[in-house]
Amino acid sequence: MDCFQKALTIDPKYADAHRYLGKALMSQGQYDGAVTHFKTALEQGNIVKPMLYELSQALAKSGKTAESADFLEKFKVVDAYEKGYDHLSRTVYSNPKSPNGYVNLAKFCIENRHPNAAIAVLKEMESQSKPTPESNAIKQRALEMIGGSQSKDANQRAPMTIFELMETGNG
Repeated sequence: MDCFQKALTIDPKYADAHRYLGKALMSQGQYDGAVTHFKTALEQGNIVKPMLYELSQALAKSGKTAESADFLEKFKVVDAYEKGYDHLSRTVYSNPKSPNGYVNLAKFCIENRHPNAAIAVLKEMESQSKPTPESNAIKQRALEMIGGSQSKDANQRAPMTIFELMETGNG
């Protein structure tokens, strides 16, 4: 535990140190301290599925059952997104020259409020095949979601943090 605290004196925003300090505090029954460190780690923009679950457990053990349920739901949403993304990615890589898999994966990303991921998928598609009218429409929607335009490079934007995702209701 000392090494995590020392790491935080060097870099107070070091998300991994906050996460592992939270885990150490959980094992010692210091649930409120664990909650603080898990939340700080998440605020750094690191969406780590296990951390959502660990935070949910720490909240439950500290008696904050409603907030615990919220984070458990977020864990389930992230888990479902990862499983769906993985499934659709396998479809893409089984036939990388076909735009259909890329379009379906990009649509899935848009539906789950991950416009940067949709743009990355479509850029990869464009390296394999020509854009389609549908892929262009999806790309435009993604750019609108992140407040961009065709002339801006969407890959330069920071990914959504877990708290931004939670505000959308889809985190």
